[in-house]
Amino acid sequence: MGGGEHLNPVNLLETYRVKLRTIGPVFVGSGHKYGKSDYLFDAKNRTVSIVRKDVLMEWLIDNRKVDAYEREFLRPGGQNLEQFLRKVCMFPQDRKKLIRYTIDVGGTLREGTSLKEIDAFIRNSAGQAYIPGSSLKGALRTAILFEKIRAFGRLPGIKNDPKQFPEEPYLHTLGLTRQKEDAINSLMRGISVADSAPIPDTDLTLVQKVDLRKDGQEQRPNLVRECVRPGREVVFSLTLDRSILRDALSARDILKAISDFYTYYRSEFSARFPEEDPDAPASGSCLFLGGGSGFFNKTLIYPYLGYEQALPKVVWHMCKSFPNHHHEKDASAGISPHCMKFGASNGELHEFGLCEVSLT
Repeated sequence: MGGGEHLNPVNLLETYRVKLRTIGPVFVGSGHKYGKSDYLFDAKNRTVSIVRKDVLMEWLIDNRKVDAYEREFLRPGGQNLEQFLRKVCMFPQDRKKLIRYTIDVGGTLREGTSLKEIDAFIRNSAGQAYIPGSSLKGALRTAILFEKIRAFGRLPGIKNDPKQFPEEPYLHTLGLTRQKEDAINSLMRGISVADSAPIPDTDLTLVQKVDLRKDGQEQRPNLVRECVRPGREVVFSLTLDRSILRDALSARDILKAISDFYTYYRSEFSARFPEEDPDAPASGSCLFLGGGSGFFNKTLIYPYLGYEQALPKVVWHMCKSFPNHHHEKDASAGISPHCMKFGASNGELHEFGLCEVSLT
């Protein structure tokens, strides 16, 4: 439902159910990485199982295998955990106790090759994957700010760094204090997004990062992430506090901002590349969520300054931040950054973080 009647009015609170349908893989990292001693790769069933390291260490101690384990994993080029457990003949019942959870490999790992490091998805205290409400709120903030820029035009205050952006004139409009920079005046105070419902492990898969250049060439860095797979649903709760927002920012306003920013992205960024996700809508209420979705989706320097004026500033920023990535050529190519961010899983390429949004 496109921003219709709210479900739960309680005094001045409006509560909505937000459903995200993943079109591309979505990654929200925990900051943790799994190395070859942290997971079991099952080539036959095409799965990886993350192990409980405390249970593993207890077994190694009880079976006097600690020295063998240290010899194997402290030297470069050693075996992976699957190979090691076969070598030390761990019984199936003991092996079963090791496993925290199991997910699909998405074609990113292959038998007979060196196993890759895996960037872990964030999990709650119960060990369940989820997406923090702050991640979705950040994406909504970008869309709302984009809409404000379209409505009021360019305001003074931009600095050389494209990430230092004058948001206060657009969002700090509540007038509760005289200091406009005071966050108490921000419209975003009136928006609350709860963490998502837990995401089943069956909805996760491993995804290989792919950078698509403007000339059509693909670069595949050795980077694998746990992601929500395409075609899955993630549910959140969104609350609008009318005691703060008053008449500003209805659910329809938020959906329109999401749709307008997505249209801008399609026309000003992705249209400059030779390939798009065939499953990606040309328009509609879509946003990009999580890590790996790219600079253009999270920074509003382009709509703020206009494309031609913003391009050299973004090139400057990219050259400073990533001096070895040849961004000095971006200006002549007419686009910066010069790559679109895709994820490869099970032979398919999809744009990282792309989700379709609905509110009920």
